[in-house]
Amino acid sequence: MKMSSEQAAAAAGLCYVHDNMPKIERRPWGQGFSYVLQNGDRSPTDPPKNSPDWKLRDRIEKLAIPPSAARTGGSLTFAINLKQA
Repeated sequence: MKMSSEQAAAAAGLCYVHDNMPKIERRPWGQGFSYVLQNGDRSPTDPPKNSPDWKLRDRIEKLAIPPSAARTGGSLTFAINLKQA
């Protein structure tokens, strides 16, 4: 029996993300990364501690997404529940 993408994600303990959900793009920036929201706003690279931008960056960085996309010069798009940021 073939599983849907949603079922496969749930079976792996993951949450399936649809293309129409808000996303964040991580782009190579200097020696690190820049995070760009779907509306084009860029998250500051060094926001004040405990500010909303700092909390968002902290949450993203705790995901420990490997930097493989940056090594190839590309960007990486991923979804995160922005209501929890």
